[in-house]
Formats: sequence, C-alpha cells, structure tokens
Amino acid sequence: MSDLYAQMKNRRSNKVQDFKINIIMDQMNSEESASLLAALHDRDIPHVAISEVLHRNGHSVSPNAVANWRRVHRGQVDE
Repeated sequence: MSDLYAQMKNRRSNKVQDFKINIIMDQMNSEESASLLAALHDRDIPHVAISEVLHRNGHSVSPNAVANWRRVHRGQVDE
C-alpha cells in the first residue's frame, strides 16, 4: 500500500486552490463583480440565493462554495 499522507501532501503543494467565487468575479465586468460582492457581504441574502442567481446567469457554483467564500472573507457563516 502506498503512503496516502505523502500523496496528499504532494498534491497540495502542486496545486493552489482558489475560491470559485473569485474565479467568477474575475470573469465579470466591474459592475457585476461589485454587485456580487455586495450580495456576498449582505447577511440577509442566503448562500443558496446567490448560488441560484449566479447559475441562472451562467456561473455554476454551489451554496457551499458561497459559504466557504463568506467564511473566509466575511469572518462568519450565519445561514
């Protein structure tokens, strides 16, 4: 059996993960990106609502990806 820990450690060092939300914002024009950023910081908008609206506009992202972004960039997840 191979060393699973070594495989995982090597994979991690070879690939830097970016947030799906950041990738989507990079593809948007400045107005859309600012609108998304405002929604991400608005605690009254649930993760699933952001995910659904982005999906309807051609950007596939899960509610969990939205929550992950919020957890790191806003400091908490409250939905």
